[in-house]
Amino acid sequence: TPDQALRFYFRDGVGTAPARWVARRWSRYAPVYLYRFEHVDEGARGRVPRAPHGGEIAYVFKTLGRQPQAATPTAADQALADDMHARWVAFAKDGSPNVAGKTVWPAYDSATDPWMVFGQSDVAVKHGVLSEQLDWYDRRTGWIIWLAWLKASLGRLF
Repeated sequence: TPDQALRFYFRDGVGTAPARWVARRWSRYAPVYLYRFEHVDEGARGRVPRAPHGGEIAYVFKTLGRQPQAATPTAADQALADDMHARWVAFAKDGSPNVAGKTVWPAYDSATDPWMVFGQSDVAVKHGVLSEQLDWYDRRTGWIIWLAWLKASLGRLF
C-alpha cells in the first residue's frame, strides 16, 4: 500500500540505512553498536501494530506508563526497561552496552552485520537485520549520504 511504502521509506531510507552506513565507517575506528527496537507494550498489543519511532525512549529512561496513550506496563515490559536502561547507563559510563548476566551485545562488524534486537519476547543478537532493504538503499542512495558527510566535513574547514 502507499502508506506502507512511505513508512518503509522513512524507516529504511531515512533512518536505518544511514545508521548502518555510519556504523560501517565508524566501526573502523571505534566500537559501534546498532540496535532495533521491535517491542510493543504488552497491554497495547492488538491495537498497536508495531513499535513506534522513538518507542524505546520510555524503556531506556524507565518512564513506562508515562508516554502518550500508554498501556499499564507489565512485569515483562518492566524487565525489558530494566535491561535497556542498564545497557544505556553502561554505555554512557564505559563505552560498552554490555552488562553482566545479559546477552552480549557485539560491536558492529560489517562482515557479520550484528544488531541487538529488542523484540516482543526476547533480546537477541541478529545478523543482517533488514539487509535486503538496506543494501538496496546503499546501492541507490549511499552517494547522497557520502555527499552530506563531505559537505559537513568541508564546512568544518572554513
